[in-house]
Amino acid sequence: INKKSKIAVSALLLATLVGCSDSKSSTEYIAEAKVAFQNGENSTAVIALKNVLQTDESNLEARFLLGAVYAQQGLWLNAEKELRRAKNSGFNEGDIDTLLVKVAYRLDDTEYLTSAKEVKNEHSELAKLYLAILTLKNGNVADGRAIFDEIILVNNEQSISKLALSWDLFLNAKYSASLEQLTLLGSSNL
Repeated sequence: INKKSKIAVSALLLATLVGCSDSKSSTEYIAEAKVAFQNGENSTAVIALKNVLQTDESNLEARFLLGAVYAQQGLWLNAEKELRRAKNSGFNEGDIDTLLVKVAYRLDDTEYLTSAKEVKNEHSELAKLYLAILTLKNGNVADGRAIFDEIILVNNEQSISKLALSWDLFLNAKYSASLEQLTLLGSSNL
């Protein structure tokens, strides 16, 4: 075999080895993670998203999705870390604000919920609801009721307000009316 043939064979072998490697793009890994997440395969989703972040740690979509997967798994501290990193870096898509409020509730982060309720957007009412529940949980019934009253008075047509009304009725020992309100509310994505 002459020198040109050796070079050609080496180039062909190298091209074959590179072509057979598992070098997916960030977009392919993210798509794989989304499918895995939808199918309940959280471990597969985490691996795919970590593969993205290993090569591109500034990929905000991957950070957001990793935070969402961690929240799904109940890994609240990990979820908070990833979601806040994405949010602080400018990611404002999807349900990041809703997830951050839910994670703050799970972590008993009344400071975050208090600040989130002050921002007047679609997530502030959810933050108020979770803050009221945490306030009750911490034994301050009067302040919890005051927050429920504020929710009820501001938006009486939203499902969050109806849920707050149900809580208020329950706290006033009107159990049947509370249950009736919950039945009318049906299933809600809170």
